[in-house]
Amino acid sequence: MTDWTQVGAIATGAGALVTGVSAGLIAWQAWETRRTAQAGRGGVEIGQRSLEVSQALAIDSTKARLDARAPRLLVTAAPTHGEVVMGPSGSGQPRPWPVDRTFRRTEDDYQYLLTGAQVDIKNEGDRSQRVGIDANEVTLLRPENGNITPNGGRITVLLAPGESCEFRLADQRTLQQWSEVWEARRGGEAAAGKTGGEVICSDPYDEGIVDRWKIELYSYPVEPILNDLAGWRIRNGQTDPPIVTTYISQQTREYYLSKQGNRKLETTSPQGDERTS
Repeated sequence: MTDWTQVGAIATGAGALVTGVSAGLIAWQAWETRRTAQAGRGGVEIGQRSLEVSQALAIDSTKARLDARAPRLLVTAAPTHGEVVMGPSGSGQPRPWPVDRTFRRTEDDYQYLLTGAQVDIKNEGDRSQRVGIDANEVTLLRPENGNITPNGGRITVLLAPGESCEFRLADQRTLQQWSEVWEARRGGEAAAGKTGGEVICSDPYDEGIVDRWKIELYSYPVEPILNDLAGWRIRNGQTDPPIVTTYISQQTREYYLSKQGNRKLETTSPQGDERTS
């Protein structure tokens, strides 16, 4: 006689076993799918990192090749402690303004006063280089008979190896404007009295470099006379700030795959962020 109770128990156990095996298979498939996906993502990440490393090596190699033939210029500012305030003269050339000369606002507001500072450039490389100087007011001091090409606001000088040039960056304003500069600085405006220029040198290659030096000139030539509401005078330069201060930023270099096509290498390499005075 068949024991149906026992048969039912066996059937129930078999069903549970099948269910457990199915669940195990499903879990294994899910784990295998995750593992495969993770492996795929890992492969993509490794490939991406390899590509980035290859690109970085290619950029470094190109930069090193362009650096090897790049210009080597030294741009420096001459000391400014001896700078004096200049004014107009009958000859048309600026002359030192008498330090004991006082001004009256508004009678002398039209008087022009000129400040400036000298900047020197030396070609320390073994190839001739064409150097551009951009500024609102700039005068080339040396070489007097050099290869000079005025072009708008730019002076271009051809420097042979070991050759230097000197130029003067200037700032000319009226007494009214200079007095406003002084008041703005006393009010905390850090850029008051600032003018600027730039030295630019591009090597002669289409695939090459462009070097730049920013120049900042700060001038404070006049100050009010104590207890005189309308009186102003030339500063003696012995108190802070100096009459003239010059800062030259560290060289910034841009790398080009093609200058004519304006195709830059995907990097800009500043040689430093500090300023020299």
